[in-house]
Amino acid sequence: MTEEEQQKELVERIRAINHPEACRIFFKVLREMIDVVNLSENDSKLGFSVPDTKRAIVANLNFYVAFGIYHYRNNLSYYIILRKSDLERIKAIDKLQIEDQLAKSSPYLFGVIPFQDVHLLQNPLLLDYWQKCLLDVREDAKSSTRHGFHNVVVYKAAMDEGFREELFRKALENNQKRYWVFHSNPKVYDNKSQIKENDIVEFRVQKNVLNRIEIEDKVLFWISGDEAGVYGVGKVLHSPYLDEKWRVDVKILDKLVDYPIRRDVILKDLELSSIRVFENPQGVTNAEITEHQYYKILSLSEQTLYLEEPKPEYSVGIKIQKPQIPLNYVLYGPPGTGKTYEVQQLCRVYSHKFITFHQSFSYEEFVEGIRPETIGDKISYRVRKGVFYEACLEALRKADYQSFEGCITDAAETRKARFDRAEPVFMVIDEINRANISKVLGELITLIEPSKRLGAENELWVTLPYSQERFGVPPNLYILGTMNSADRSIALLDTALRRRFHFAERQPNETLLEGRVIETTDLGRLLRALNERIEFLHDRDHVIGHAYLMNIDTFEQLCKAMRDQIIPLLQEYFYDDWRKIQLVLADNDRWGKPTDCKLIQVKKQYTSSLERELFGEDLENAENVITYEPNPALAEGRFEDLPKDIFKWIYEK
Repeated sequence: MTEEEQQKELVERIRAINHPEACRIFFKVLREMIDVVNLSENDSKLGFSVPDTKRAIVANLNFYVAFGIYHYRNNLSYYIILRKSDLERIKAIDKLQIEDQLAKSSPYLFGVIPFQDVHLLQNPLLLDYWQKCLLDVREDAKSSTRHGFHNVVVYKAAMDEGFREELFRKALENNQKRYWVFHSNPKVYDNKSQIKENDIVEFRVQKNVLNRIEIEDKVLFWISGDEAGVYGVGKVLHSPYLDEKWRVDVKILDKLVDYPIRRDVILKDLELSSIRVFENPQGVTNAEITEHQYYKILSLSEQTLYLEEPKPEYSVGIKIQKPQIPLNYVLYGPPGTGKTYEVQQLCRVYSHKFITFHQSFSYEEFVEGIRPETIGDKISYRVRKGVFYEACLEALRKADYQSFEGCITDAAETRKARFDRAEPVFMVIDEINRANISKVLGELITLIEPSKRLGAENELWVTLPYSQERFGVPPNLYILGTMNSADRSIALLDTALRRRFHFAERQPNETLLEGRVIETTDLGRLLRALNERIEFLHDRDHVIGHAYLMNIDTFEQLCKAMRDQIIPLLQEYFYDDWRKIQLVLADNDRWGKPTDCKLIQVKKQYTSSLERELFGEDLENAENVITYEPNPALAEGRFEDLPKDIFKWIYEK
């Protein structure tokens, strides 16, 4: 077979599988497989086939099916070879199916991945088992796997993206739907009951039309006999398959069993009366008609029909409740103001991924990057997807897409309709201001804009730098960040970033503490007094959030919160300027607190005589040196020795 003939064969098989997105994924993963086994195009251990009797594309390694895509009846799946010795560990991978079709003596079996679970092809654990098995199979035999079936074009399609897209273009062009009348004799086959009771009907196919019936072809079900007529409308779900006899499965679009389009009505039309299957159907099981004839017959029906395709599932049913927040949203404010808590409440309702930024976080961890890994004694470098990429992929799946390639190549109207009905997914970034955001986001700084999202009016996508995949941000992905303004002011953020995000400030809410009194201390008044002083001495970005006092029910808990959280926070805010900390806590002498009620006490005030006693001389520029210490009873945990109104003195003289 010439290369031109092999190319034609592969184009026909892609067309027969009738799922461009699934085929694109197959070729991309196939390239990874070729890289792992490290065999050239001419190596006899590597062989590719496009079987005539199956809608499949298969990569063989030393007589074994190493990787394949199969579309049998209405099931589209990927097959990968795995070691039986890994079976128990493989079973732990959710949704992976196992088929042991090889000889009992074989050390291998197959993992089956239905297309709806195609994300398993990116599962690191499964990839590791598969790649190790590939290396075993590569060394398993030395003889050639190549016979007459070998199609070298498959290798080229895996390695050359431009060539691959040309094949897809040929596969998709001129792939027009055909229109059929499927005839059944009621004395032989009760097709009327099948149509009435089922949504999918199995029907025989004559050999003379075997290669012409394709997926999505339209079908009219004609039942002959005394009550001859059209009793149903359907569409072909897949190409014919062999099950003792050749058959197809047809999805019912309309059931006309109660109001069939009668034979006498059809024969009154001069054009339709010349169609043999209506006049004398004996010996005719599958008759092809024109599109015009198909719709002309439907126009004779007494009931409303789906003259076009029924609306896809995503466009009907309950409307998805979208969160009432912007797509790019940052909650910012001082610590303890409930930013993360608010995010957690939203995450209880919607799917989400959670990440905390830090100074070392990078684009490679967020979107994608190259990572080294060891397979056997070989070190390889593979592209690994980051958490943001995974969140975008999950958002795509909510719109019934399995890959970015499938989404981007879909019609713009369909893409928009699917996303309009897709459930939201949250990408939560805690402490968003702690990383170099411009460096982490990279090209996403443009793609995250609502007007540039997939399905939007000005949608954009890019080619990722490492994997060379096309990538865009789905409109049902909500990017939700939290930002501690005590660490970094919003004014210091990149202007481009600020323009693309909505910022919502969260300040302490003393009303949440109203009426809560511990011993004699009103927690609401306590927080209000502390924050008013902090704002005066520092700024509003460094006040104390209500969360520090929310879960306090006892005097002991209040003491611990003050000792372990609030006082250390004040030390950080004021850089150990104890004089200012005293002012915030009302421990300054002018306030008039009793000494045992002061939280920060003067440890020692040095005079010249004390300096000479300590150093043996007077120190220059060391006058009025004062050292401080926390209240000893508070610091040592002797809370029972503290006055019960010790915290009331902070806001009352």
